Amino acid sequence: MSHTHPQHNLYGIYWRRSVDISGLLPDIKLKAEERIPFRRLPENIKKRVASNPQKMLFDEQKLLNRLGMVSTVRPIEVYQTLNGKLRTKWQLRINGPSNLAQYGRKVGFQIRRKSVTLAKAIEQCLSYEKFILPILNDLQLEHGYLDAAMISMKLGGAQVPNSNRVTIPAIVALREMSRRGYLRKISEGRYIKRLKKCTLPRYTVTNKGVQRLKEICGFHAIKIKKRG
Repeated sequence: MSHTHPQHNLYGIYWRRSVDISGLLPDIKLKAEERIPFRRLPENIKKRVASNPQKMLFDEQKLLNRLGMVSTVRPIEVYQTLNGKLRTKWQLRINGPSNLAQYGRKVGFQIRRKSVTLAKAIEQCLSYEKFILPILNDLQLEHGYLDAAMISMKLGGAQVPNSNRVTIPAIVALREMSRRGYLRKISEGRYIKRLKKCTLPRYTVTNKGVQRLKEICGFHAIKIKKRG
């Protein structure tokens, strides 16, 4: 029996800044206002883009760390401005109920509309953890590990294009729970060409994930099965 996925978009706080990389990538030619997602760039280009970060965002990240908030900073796209300059857009993102709650208490917003939106985001993230962590725990107890196909069987939802095994809610669950430190990858996926078979990456629930599950569900019989 598949479960109804409570949400497909997990919100957080983020802000973006750009840095000029004109001259750094002479082999990239874009039209005015054309954009390329960072993930679609060749690996050698990604390294050059990442070597020229938006320093102000990293300074802001350090400040957030001092206030007890965990955040991520990453490049999200390369684009061409109207005046012909090539720029990289970087994003700082705070997500997860604990980090969002810390932001609300220690920083917050003066605009009421944004404060209300933040409160809803915190509630949404918390409800997601309450929904997904018990499922991940039960799957690991049963199999000793997790992968996207197992989670897909539980969550259902729209399939990832060109896949008959993995659904988008499963990808969301793996991404978000890994980002919050509740899951850890233990093996890489691979495609066995001769057998035409795809082996999905495997994950385990971390100690942090177990502790979070106990906080949400209480301390009754929450035990993670050991591998091997």
